Amino acid sequence: MGVIQEIERSDRLRAYVRATDRQTQQSYDALPKIKRNKPFKLMKLIRNKVGFHYDPVWVEGAIKRIDGKHPDLLCTISVGQELLDWHFEPGELVEDCLVVRQIFKIADGADVRVETDKILDDLHKIAATFVEFAGHFIKHHAGARR
Repeated sequence: MGVIQEIERSDRLRAYVRATDRQTQQSYDALPKIKRNKPFKLMKLIRNKVGFHYDPVWVEGAIKRIDGKHPDLLCTISVGQELLDWHFEPGELVEDCLVVRQIFKIADGADVRVETDKILDDLHKIAATFVEFAGHFIKHHAGARR
C-alpha cells in the first residue's frame, strides 16, 4: 500500500490515475478505504511479523507458548527428493501460533478451517482489489506508450 500513499501525495501520480478509465479509477478509489479496515491490519501484521520478516520477539514468544503447552513435544522434520516431500513441523507450529492464534485470534477448540476461511476471504478481497487496480493501471499506461 506504500505505492497508494505515494500516489496520494503526488499531483503527478494522481493525474496518471485520473487519466485512466473508470474501472481503474474505481479500483483505486477503493484502496484508501481498505487500508483503514481490520482485515488490512491483519494482512499487514502477517506481512511484517511472519510472512516477509520474521519478528524475533514474536517467534520467541510463540516457541515459549508451544513449549509451555507441550513441554515434551517431539516434531517431525523430513527431507526428500522433491520439495513436496519436505516437512518441517516446528515451522507449522510456530506459524499456527503466530497467525492462527495471535493474529487471527482463533481460540483453541474452534473449527480452524471455518474460522480462517472467513478471514482469508476478506484478505483475498483486499489483494484482488489491489491487483485489479495495478493491472488496469499498467495496462492503460503501457498501452498508451505503443
